Amino acid sequence: MASQNKASLSEDINLELQAKLMEQQQLEREAIELQEFINNLQHRATELRMLSSSARRSRVCETVERQCLLRRRYGRTCRNWKRSEKRGKF
Repeated sequence: MASQNKASLSEDINLELQAKLMEQQQLEREAIELQEFINNLQHRATELRMLSSSARRSRVCETVERQCLLRRRYGRTCRNWKRSEKRGKF
């Protein structure tokens, strides 16, 4: 009887240890997936910052080009080219 209890207890402990091991392995896999997701987000954030910076430079260049075209068209009279710029003509 005592040996049966010991065997049963040993078996219960082994099953519990196996369950905990499987749970730990699952948590490790999830941690790896989360880390990959975070790395991906950081990479995408860097790309978006670069695109944002590039777009900002592009908008500045377009504005400068528009001002140059308007100045060539209307000379140096600021009032005329600013008025035309507001209308979207250049």
